[in-house]
Amino acid sequence: MVAFVVPHPPRARVHREAEAIPAQFGRVLRNPELLRLDIGILILHMVLTASFVVLPLALRDQAGLEAGRHSLVYLPVLVASVLAMVPFIILAERRGHVKAVFTAAIAVLIVAEAGLFLLALTLTQVIVLLFVFFAAFNLLEVSNGFISPKGGTP
Repeated sequence: MVAFVVPHPPRARVHREAEAIPAQFGRVLRNPELLRLDIGILILHMVLTASFVVLPLALRDQAGLEAGRHSLVYLPVLVASVLAMVPFIILAERRGHVKAVFTAAIAVLIVAEAGLFLLALTLTQVIVLLFVFFAAFNLLEVSNGFISPKGGTP
């Protein structure tokens, strides 16, 4: 029954928009715009990972917050930082200041990380610097969507 009644499906074709084409990997991996974007995202996520190795220790040892209460810092700070980045996204998109916002976010991220590293932190200082860090980090995450392969890059 299967051999004679069920029709043979048409030959499968490659859908360039939805499937990987091994012959194109080399071209994609040599694209300087994509490499810059990939390296930037790699570094950004390395900084986030490194921060979350150190932050719990700083919250516990320097700020005196027990481990079970860290979420009381992380969640409000994350929500507030997402809300705080919205005006900067609007400024970047509508007013055409993508590069300036992108560069400022990198500088703010560096300042926040330097503060977290260099200061003997109280709980308030950790919360403020964490807010600044997350606002800059989230802005950089979102701004990767602004990057176009043909010019207009931050």
